[in-house]
Amino acid sequence: MVRRLSRTLRPRIAAGRVQAPARPEDLRAAEVAAALDLLDGLWRAPLRLVIGHRVTAYVTTFVLVLVTNKALVLSGAVSCSVWGWIWFAPLLLAESKLKLARRLAR
Repeated sequence: MVRRLSRTLRPRIAAGRVQAPARPEDLRAAEVAAALDLLDGLWRAPLRLVIGHRVTAYVTTFVLVLVTNKALVLSGAVSCSVWGWIWFAPLLLAESKLKLARRLAR
């Protein structure tokens, strides 16, 4: 079955009607190039910093969430707080930019 499928696909790929699957190295290079294009410029420097140090950014953000929520509850401003989760907005923005770059690369 595989040989028959490859015999039928080979002429179509040569004619340009079907694209051959890209190698993983080529996809990765295209993703990096697309990400660099999307994150180019002075105003996107904080996003580049977050993406460059993603694990540290997630740990720091989680600590900020806990501290913010705890401070709001201990101060008596609220009885239960979810306002600290707003710290994740920049990380979600950075992740959406990377997802867009991956989609553009493919």
